[in-house]
Amino acid sequence: MKYFLLIALSILGSAQVGRSQCAPNNPTGNIGFFPPTDNLPCVQRGVYYDQTFFLENVDSFAFQGFGTLTVDTLIIDSIVNAPCNLQWITDRGDNTYYRAETGCIRIFGMTEDTVGQYELKVYVTLKTSLIGTLQGEINQIISDLQALTGNLGIDFEYFVRVTNGGACPNIDRSANAPSARTAKRNCAIAGEITVKVDGDTAFCRSNGGELDLLLSNVTNPAIEWLPGSAVTNANTYPTTVALNQSGYVTVSVTDTANTGATYFDRVWVTVDTAAPVALADTAIINGLNIKLTSRSLNGGTYLWNFGDQTTETGSIVLHSYATEGVYPISLTVTNSCGTDTYYDTLYIGNVGIANVASSKLQYNLYPNPTQGSVELSVSGLNAQEEYSIAILDMSGKAVVEPHTYQYINNTRVNIAVEALQSGIYIFQIKTLHSSAFHKLIIY
Repeated sequence: MKYFLLIALSILGSAQVGRSQCAPNNPTGNIGFFPPTDNLPCVQRGVYYDQTFFLENVDSFAFQGFGTLTVDTLIIDSIVNAPCNLQWITDRGDNTYYRAETGCIRIFGMTEDTVGQYELKVYVTLKTSLIGTLQGEINQIISDLQALTGNLGIDFEYFVRVTNGGACPNIDRSANAPSARTAKRNCAIAGEITVKVDGDTAFCRSNGGELDLLLSNVTNPAIEWLPGSAVTNANTYPTTVALNQSGYVTVSVTDTANTGATYFDRVWVTVDTAAPVALADTAIINGLNIKLTSRSLNGGTYLWNFGDQTTETGSIVLHSYATEGVYPISLTVTNSCGTDTYYDTLYIGNVGIANVASSKLQYNLYPNPTQGSVELSVSGLNAQEEYSIAILDMSGKAVVEPHTYQYINNTRVNIAVEALQSGIYIFQIKTLHSSAFHKLIIY
């Protein structure tokens, strides 16, 4: 996931005033943060700060022999953990950058926050051609990608340092490094209001959910939720969430009794509207290496079981088997509305002497989900080899009786299903050497 998030930042030397947007630079080919975070000037407490960073979106790159990944869209959702009262703005109103576009980010304002180092957390949405949509903190996405591909040599670590006017200290990267605020999402300091949204941030819309509003050091708060349609009982907590789709929920709390200052917190709320339906594309097999892609409906979390006592999460996974063999695999998809599991069998390498001359069954059902008919294409069989197909209900009873065909290269079989009621069925295909099952959805 690391290759997707290739952002380059360079510092503009000249300060800008006001809240005007910054101006992007020409492409430089620099991928990652630039200049190094150690060269970023410190923020002096009580002195206006204004720095502009260049952003350079990646175009595409080769991905482990499985194809070319193109970053079609990069959206900056939020930048958090900056010193209090420092704000950020981009040169785009919607913070959206398309393939290979350049842009910039300004961080500006005046802070009286605690002296120390603040590691910026940049949350992004990436829409890619090979892996689909990725959301999260950019460094975490990179870390997840590097677990698949090895070290990319890209460092998205970035710190803002606050001083009392003295020399800018070196950044402490040790595991126990002191930090003014580590991943803290609000800007309260000692004696002032603290605001935090907690509770169920993922739920099924039919069941609703609640966000807990945690406050301290305030006696008469004025509470405002954005968007207003996101919650009910807006001036009480816990607050019932009424979102119709996933999105950010922000709460602002004003200290009406004392300072009149406003503090806020913001969380991403995931709203699931229907139970998941687990589906997967036919595996891409290259020797002992495989690529599996989920096509599940209403997906939330994805858990793959590779049949070799190992598992992995994600909508698209890469896996390497230690030995050749027959492996039963499964994909379990879960969201707040339920769980569903897809099953399949993979034939990796030449499986035993008896199977060396046997065929490797490959097939595809399209469309799926379907309404009136489904088309079956079969490949990998020997000429004139027989195979049979059937459709079962969820109890295992055949609702379309088995029918036998002889394999002819590039032949497609049309299967009528208009007589079946809407629901989930099991498609079964068998040869002399193997059998496979596939979920079939009829609506």
